[in-house]
Amino acid sequence: MQLEEYQIAHLVIVDENDKPLGLISRPEIQEHGTDSTVTLAVVYEKKMVAATPDTELSQIASTFVNYPIAALPVINDRNELVGIISRTDLVRLLINDAQVESWA
Repeated sequence: MQLEEYQIAHLVIVDENDKPLGLISRPEIQEHGTDSTVTLAVVYEKKMVAATPDTELSQIASTFVNYPIAALPVINDRNELVGIISRTDLVRLLINDAQVESWA
């Protein structure tokens, strides 16, 4: 599976205008198998918690603690997907004491 090959754990589902709609994880996809006839519309999580490029790390960390999520889409003020941050990304950042500005 390409998700494993490229070490992708989460995908943001977007509509035909690239507006973010929800999030799906690799385990959710694997649960149905690669030959499944189930569509993404049935499987992905439609209630999405998101961050903005200006969201502070402490707020992102708090979100991971307070919600049963493992990744946050990052959406700009034009409602465009600009990235995704996972719990693992946050832990790596905190361990390395890096600056958010260095993410790109």
